[in-house]
Order: sequence, then structure tokens, then C-alpha cells
Amino acid sequence: MMDANGKAEMSSPFQKGTVKSINVEKFGFVTIAHGEDAIFTPTECPASLDLQPGDEVEFVCQPGPKGKRAKCVRKARSCGMVARFNPNKYGFIVMDGGEELLF
Repeated sequence: MMDANGKAEMSSPFQKGTVKSINVEKFGFVTIAHGEDAIFTPTECPASLDLQPGDEVEFVCQPGPKGKRAKCVRKARSCGMVARFNPNKYGFIVMDGGEELLF
């Protein structure tokens, strides 16, 4: 896929959504685009065990026998903000916690 400047865009299999409800011993629901829900099993996704309703999450959506299934559910991550950037060399991103990362 190309962006507006004709450069290749990176794609990700992850979608974004919001935790609708969760019972860490059984299952949870994530609200995805257009108000649809996908079910997930927290025990299959260790990163989802500390989720709460309303948390923003990332996940891989797959068809299931009774509807959509969310796999690899985890809290959505921020990529931070670009602090400095030299298009010919490198740049720095400042993460939410203040840490600077080189890219």
C-alpha cells in the first residue's frame, strides 16, 4: 500500500478496539469497528489478564464458529512523538514516559 507521497506504508495485522467486558477466568468482549463485538479468551492471551472495561486494545481479528474472535489481545501501545528527525540519517521519538528512542 502507498501513502499520499507515494511511499510504501507498513501494514499490521492488528486492529484497534475497546474492551467491552471481561471475566479473566472465562472470556471477554472487544468492541471493534462499526460497533461489532469480538470474543476473546484471556487465558489464551497472557497480555490481556490485566485489562479492564474501557481499555484501548490491539488484537488480531479472525472468524470463529459463532462470530468474530480476537486473538493476541493486548493494551494499545503508543509510538510516542517525534522529537528530532533528519531524513538522511536518523531520528528520535520521545515515548509517553519521557524515554527517547533512536530510529
